[in-house]
Formats: sequence, structure tokens, C-alpha cells
Amino acid sequence: MDAAIEKVIETFGMMRNLTASEMANMRIEVTSHLAKQTGHNDHDLVVAGLSFLRRLSESAARFERRDNVNEQATPRRSSRRGRQGPLPAQDQDPR
Repeated sequence: MDAAIEKVIETFGMMRNLTASEMANMRIEVTSHLAKQTGHNDHDLVVAGLSFLRRLSESAARFERRDNVNEQATPRRSSRRGRQGPLPAQDQDPR
């Protein structure tokens, strides 16, 4: 299994520009994930590990994009269409 983990980390590292700490975290995550896989050969473990890391990185990117959008969001206009102060007085019906 160690050879499969090394292959996963090496291959994923070529596909993404990762820092050393990100690589270390990925190694921990993929090791934990692959430890749950039983009865597979090294090739199957590599495929499973790469699929897992891809899903993991895509979900992290999705959350990061969502957070960036929330930070950049402009406040919504009020239902009064941006008017300031009280609404103009309505003419009274002179009955």
C-alpha cells in the first residue's frame, strides 16, 4: 500500500501546484482513505486515491469560491428602490 500512496501523491502533485504542507495533508488524507479499501491491488488503490483527492480538492475549491463570492457581495437594494428618507406623503382623497 505504501507504493500506491507514493504514486498517488507523486501523480497528484504533478497535476496540482501544492505546497509541502498541502502535500503532507494530502498524504494523511489519502492514507486514511486507502486504509479503508481492502482486497485491491496497487493499481486499483492508485485510481481510488487519485479519485478521492480530486473530489476532495474540488469540494475545497467550491467552498473557497463560495466564501470569496460572499465577501465580494454588494448589499442588496431595499424594496424602496434605493430612496433615502421617508416615503413621500400620499395625497389625501378629499371626500
